[in-house]
Amino acid sequence: SILDVSPFLADENSPGGRKVVNDLLQICRTIGFAYIVGHGIPASLDAAVIEASKQFFALDDKEKQSISNTKSRQFRGYSKAGMEYTKGKPDLREQIDFGPDSAALELTPRDPAWKRLIGPNQYPAAVPTMRPTMTEWMGRMTDLSRSIMRALALGLEQPADHFDYAVRPDPEVITKILHYPCVAGGGQGVGAHQD
Repeated sequence: SILDVSPFLADENSPGGRKVVNDLLQICRTIGFAYIVGHGIPASLDAAVIEASKQFFALDDKEKQSISNTKSRQFRGYSKAGMEYTKGKPDLREQIDFGPDSAALELTPRDPAWKRLIGPNQYPAAVPTMRPTMTEWMGRMTDLSRSIMRALALGLEQPADHFDYAVRPDPEVITKILHYPCVAGGGQGVGAHQD
């Protein structure tokens, strides 16, 4: 289903905004997913993300491995094809993982384990546009997700800020840029799974 969220973003209490809320709730109860349009994120920014990812995945293995996720306490960075498994079979995809860019926390043994995931991203020196592009794109997507959460809360007849405790001030989001290399003889890019 395609959902134009622009009326909600303009005025969540307008008739158009309320229609977005009702449509989103109906989509969640039936189909379960939607293609979001009217979000105001420029297509040029999406194109910049794709271009930076193409530049990165075209690099030689040594350059890509310079930001291997094994060099990051937060598991951010590059994973080569075959490093992850689904149902016991290697996934034939390579990827870069990003999260909110921040300083790593100084942790104590009493801190929850998930806090070790907070920290810096790794960016490839060979693709200088990747850092500013990903930072802007992730920021805009985070803002959009907060608006979607407000719409969901209203659809569930809750105050619009009902989910803010989970998404404010800084949600811990992970973005993966994926590349599925062409493999002779086929194989699974990523096996069937549930997220």
